[in-house]
Amino acid sequence: MRILIVSNLYPPFAVGGAEIVAHRHARALLARGHEVCVFAGRPPRADQDGGEIEFEMVDGVEVHSIALRSLEPERAFRWEAAGRAFRAVALHVAPDVVHFHNLAGLGANLILEAKRLGLRTVCTMHDHWGYCARNTLLRPEGFVCRDTEDCHFCTPNVADEAGKALPFRLARDYVRVCLSLVDQLVFPSRYLADAYRSEGFDGARMRVQSNGVDLARFDAPRESEGPQLRVAVVGYLGAHKGFDLLFEAVDLLLAESRLAGKWKIAIVGDGHMREKIADLAGRPAYRDHVDFLGKLDQDDIPTLMARADVVALPSLWPENEPVVMLEAIAAGAAQIASGIGGHVDLVDDGRSGLLFASGDAEDLAASIARYVDNPEEARTHGAYNRARRGAFAQDAAVAAYENIYSAEPVVTNDGDAIILCDGGWPTQEVAQLFNNFTLFERKPRIRFITADWADARLWDRASALFLWSDERRASLLTRALRSGLTVVAPSGGGALEFLLREGGASIGYAGFGEAIAALLAIAENAPRRQKRADLADLLAAITEADSFALSAEHPAV
Repeated sequence: MRILIVSNLYPPFAVGGAEIVAHRHARALLARGHEVCVFAGRPPRADQDGGEIEFEMVDGVEVHSIALRSLEPERAFRWEAAGRAFRAVALHVAPDVVHFHNLAGLGANLILEAKRLGLRTVCTMHDHWGYCARNTLLRPEGFVCRDTEDCHFCTPNVADEAGKALPFRLARDYVRVCLSLVDQLVFPSRYLADAYRSEGFDGARMRVQSNGVDLARFDAPRESEGPQLRVAVVGYLGAHKGFDLLFEAVDLLLAESRLAGKWKIAIVGDGHMREKIADLAGRPAYRDHVDFLGKLDQDDIPTLMARADVVALPSLWPENEPVVMLEAIAAGAAQIASGIGGHVDLVDDGRSGLLFASGDAEDLAASIARYVDNPEEARTHGAYNRARRGAFAQDAAVAAYENIYSAEPVVTNDGDAIILCDGGWPTQEVAQLFNNFTLFERKPRIRFITADWADARLWDRASALFLWSDERRASLLTRALRSGLTVVAPSGGGALEFLLREGGASIGYAGFGEAIAALLAIAENAPRRQKRADLADLLAAITEADSFALSAEHPAV
């Protein structure tokens, strides 16, 4: 098969497990005789603004990379330039299947581009991006979000291509609808699949398949145990990974005189906390018990794991299938991890390692101390991991993906109603309308999509066009009429409103309370679309010609 792999970052610019998985799978598929090409993002250089394309070979894999514009939630969900670049690469490669990994930074619109080309699509979900502004479910205050309708508290607004601030719900609904078009959604952990299912994602298109780990990389024999318990902590150096919590636990361990000199923690990685961690590790209080090794080459990780008695993951957010926990299994090291998310799928508590209460420094310290006091238990748990590692073989995972690529697409309908919308710069009242609309919703759910973001497929699925202000774009109204969409707009007395109202093509509202009632009625009753070319022609006749001028920003549809 010809396979196009898409990832928002890719080695040598990897910062997390998802990019590493994408690269390892690309190499494995290449070795199995497939033609593999990668479209990926990369950090821009100092002299770049984002959008420039480069081509290179990475470990034998063809990689077309685009300098990213932003990874911030406000701008990472949709990017027209990335869509055009992806389309060019896809037309060049002519793949049998497109395998999407993380899309934050590139944009969910790449899915629409793939479907426009009639390509089979698979998407591996590595985190909660499908319904969480921050991907991690971790609120800025440091706790795990319990209400996924509250995204606007973390990210109030997003920006469209022109820089207009829009309510975050429009971005979240857009991502959700784009993902609903993917043929197969793959989840590396049962936890993440269940999380998406609880958010209403279509279970018929969902598969659970571990990413696996390259066992051959970890075939080296374990080094003999030393006088100290050796703990390895490997990952992105960020607050969500629990490094502040780790140092709290270290302080508690240092306070136990009976443990002095019996343990040592090696920290490996890179990220925004790098300077802070390096500074802490170098202080006299920590120097004898904490080593900061910085970022290591991936080829050096197996050696680190072979030396470690325990691999710890103090992460505060519910991760999916952490690569570091897979590597601990492959290397035959005991595990310590917070008892949330996909960690519980990989750590067999009391047999392969220990799960501690998430965010509890005392429990984390107690878990480490338990192994310090009982090093034989750590070796027993490591041996258990070594014995079960065959169940996590990457070769088996890649073979499973070959079957997923070849499977017939599942044709389903998630039942959600699509409402296209448009208007001027949203007021605070408009933002509150979208952010709180869920309070009024029943089944089916409404997905609000900015009209300019919708392609022909989404226009065909839409139930109405909602205008949140008095601003009117004749070209947009004309398309709505020709598509048979009901227009829900503020009441007015002009010729345009009279034309739409008398023609039975619009519902006017005097306030947002009336608008809510109208939109709910349309979503629940799914009115039959009646294309109104006659009204569209009349609208064109009374609209000034320059309103239909074409430009690069607003091309013909």
